[in-house]
Amino acid sequence: MGYEGAADIIHVPIKKKAGQHKLSDDQHAYNKLLRGLRGVGERANALLTVTFKALRRVSDR
Repeated sequence: MGYEGAADIIHVPIKKKAGQHKLSDDQHAYNKLLRGLRGVGERANALLTVTFKALRRVSDR
C-alpha cells in the first residue's frame, strides 16, 4: 500500500498482524467505513477525469 507509515496524516485500513487469526468486529467495521468513503472519492475523481477529457475533445475542434 502506498500510504504505509502515513497513519498519523491520513486514515489507513487496519491490517491483520502476523499470527492474528482475524480482525475484531470494530476493526472490520472501521475498514468497511474507510472502503466506503474511499469509493466515493474514487468515483468523484473518475467523473472529473472523464469530464475534463470530454471537454478537451470538444474544445480542440
